[in-house]
This record gives sequence, structure tokens and C-alpha cells, in this order.
Amino acid sequence: MSYATLMVHVDVDAELGCRVGIAAGLAERFHAHLIGVAGWAPMSVFLAEDARNDRAPPDFHFHDMKTLLDRKGEQFKATVRALNGQAEWRSGLDFPTDLLAREARAADLVIIGNQQENQDPFRALDPGSFILKAGRPVLVVPKGVASFSPKHVAIAWKDAREARRAVLDALPFLQQTETVMIVEILDSESELTSHAIRDVSKYLARHGIKTIAAIATCRCDAREFAASADRGRKHQLDGRGRLRTLAVGGMGVWRRDS
Repeated sequence: MSYATLMVHVDVDAELGCRVGIAAGLAERFHAHLIGVAGWAPMSVFLAEDARNDRAPPDFHFHDMKTLLDRKGEQFKATVRALNGQAEWRSGLDFPTDLLAREARAADLVIIGNQQENQDPFRALDPGSFILKAGRPVLVVPKGVASFSPKHVAIAWKDAREARRAVLDALPFLQQTETVMIVEILDSESELTSHAIRDVSKYLARHGIKTIAAIATCRCDAREFAASADRGRKHQLDGRGRLRTLAVGGMGVWRRDS
């Protein structure tokens, strides 16, 4: 199992930054096609009495918007030139969140940032809304993260639809790791006999993925979990000793780069 096509969102109000570089690196690693996408929706401003007569923005405004999007496309192509033609650019005069959600039909994985560049929905992607609309796996890259090398991964397991789907969608990443730890946090001692994480461990093993532990803990906070895992050489901590999440929602995946 692998990713054949990746898609990355490009902000119209910011430099391309590290996210596109990470997307290009992943495309090279998976021998995948990479699609860059940017959107900017036109906005009409007019007096109420003129609304029935002039509903469209002036042509020069459309021209400026298209010029900026084309410029972003050229920057994107220059950044990913090492992919030797295995990349393409898509843009449109539409709300970024809606445009990217529609274009996601062409991708196995969509890569976005974790913050809105601004509060203008005509120009900025809303990460939360997009994730709910996408219907595709989404990799959320925090601002400032320059590399992504999932060598050591921890799966925060909850026996629910979302976790089962997340593990399936992450299989191409998990198959490239050195170690995977599965963690389930339970509410009571009586649940410690749960066989859910044993099943997940066996499922991953059948896909050639080595799990170094499948542990269950009761009512522990993040610091206790981190300390326990670090003593067991389960490296889900980053260099600052904090848990780093790569997903939004109830359960996610933690990792560190080294």
C-alpha cells in the first residue's frame, strides 16, 4: 500500500515555506504525483441600490487575482522541479476551503497547515472545516516544521471508527517506520483486559510493521504518559520534551524526528 498522489495547499498570502518542501519530499519518497492547489474567491462590494445592476467584480480585479495565483503556481513549480514533471498546479477563483475539498478527489493524502493565515475566508484556508469536508486523509503540518521523517511513531488508540480509519490511512507511513508504539488510555482498571490493542498490533504485524509495545494505562496525564514511554525507549517526544501531535481530533499520532 502506498500513496500515488499527494496534494498540498498553498496560501495566497504567504511564502510557500516548509510545507511545500515537505510535500515534495514525501512525493519523492512514495514515488507519487504532487498537486499544488491555491484558491482566492472574488468579493463584490456595492451599494444596496446598485445590487440588482452590478453583481460582478470589475474585470481588473479578476485579472489581478489570476495574476497572483499564476505567480504562486510558478513558485510552486520552481520549488518542486526535482520531481521531474511529476507535479502539477491547480488554482481557482473560489473559497480556498471549498476549492481544496473538491480537488481532494484526486489525491490519496492532502497536506495543509495548522493555522489560518488570516481570518478572511475569501483568501485563507480553514483547516478544521477542510478536514470535515475533505473525505481524504489529511496531514497537518505545524508552522515552522521543516522536515518530516516518521522513524518512531506512537498511535494513541481509542476503539472507535476514527482511530480505526486513521490507522488504515497511515499505513504507508507506518510501513516506513523503525518502531511503532500503540497506546490506549482506559477509564477504569476493569478495562485493562481489553484486547483491542493486541488486535491492532497483530493487524500491523501482518502488514510488516513492527510494534515495540502495546500498553494500556489508567487515568494518566500527558506528563506521566511521556515519562513512562521515555523510560521504555518509546520515542514519541520531541526535542523540547513535549508531545507533538500530527492530527487534530480526539486521537492522533505522535512522533519525533530522531
